[in-house]
Amino acid sequence: PKQKSQIVNLIRDKFPDKTTLAIGDGANDVNMITAAHVGIGIRGLEGQQAARSSDYAIGEFKILRRLSLFYGRECIRRNATLVLYNFFKNIILIIPAFWFAFENGFSGQILYDSFIFQLYNIFYASMPIMIYALMDQEYEGDFLEQNPEYYHAGIKNEYFNGSRFWKWFAQALIQSVFVPIFAYFYINTSAIDSNGHTVGFWSAGMLAFTSLTIVANTKIFIFSTSLNFLVIFFIIGSILVYIFSFWLINVFPWAGQTYGAFDMIFGSGNAYLAMFITLICCSAFDYAFRNLKYIQKGEIMEVLTTERRKTETERSKRTASIEMGNVGNTSTIDLDTTVAMA
Repeated sequence: PKQKSQIVNLIRDKFPDKTTLAIGDGANDVNMITAAHVGIGIRGLEGQQAARSSDYAIGEFKILRRLSLFYGRECIRRNATLVLYNFFKNIILIIPAFWFAFENGFSGQILYDSFIFQLYNIFYASMPIMIYALMDQEYEGDFLEQNPEYYHAGIKNEYFNGSRFWKWFAQALIQSVFVPIFAYFYINTSAIDSNGHTVGFWSAGMLAFTSLTIVANTKIFIFSTSLNFLVIFFIIGSILVYIFSFWLINVFPWAGQTYGAFDMIFGSGNAYLAMFITLICCSAFDYAFRNLKYIQKGEIMEVLTTERRKTETERSKRTASIEMGNVGNTSTIDLDTTVAMA
């Protein structure tokens, strides 16, 4: 057992930029499993010690193929998007207040209601991305098993790297400009509401918050590859929870400066127009930015998801089918991962 773990440690020391994976089925493999970056235990006749000490437990060795090519690949893709999205939704929340500082002379005046502001990451923009990270699926498991080249994107850090991070940062920065611009448009075109009340600063600030909440949630529609009922339910639900809480707070006079802002915003046609234009501009920018990589030599390639999947399906039919039952220790799939086997 000690020698097995020493082999793993030798590989880790010799190739520090590589990821080691150890797989075993007995108590004598525990040291090796715990020494590797990823430890996999096989539940079998030799007991449960290896499975209990591992990161992942499987029933047969052949399941390793699906675990790596499908679950591993999809996991890193979804988690990378989860991290990037969390940066995006907070940048688009904070930067409009920075732009607003140029208007108020950097006086420190806040743009949003402080109570609703604190609920943003708790209720208004949390559940949809969590459901996405759990349930989104770009390709079917059988397809990924038959096309192991799709696994290499994770090894090459294509899902999460400096370039991709700054692209998401740039998207959030640019879209944060749209949010206050159209909120200020609302003030300039709706100086007095239908009841004769003057539209104040807080109405514009909360309109900006409403717009960015809608933009942050609907963005998940854009980068999701397999929308399902739960994702749609929580996206719509998060927006409705925000609207309800905004209404509930503004019913009571202790709401302070934002008292009555709900009626000002949702009782004005210009406010709806501002929210709609903000959503259209941000979504159009997202689609354009996302599909820039498909523009080559002046020709726009087909980027619709349905067409892409049709192409991949045809390709998979031409690919020789892989018999799952015949996958053994002699698998020739290059996972670029050092495997220490018992």
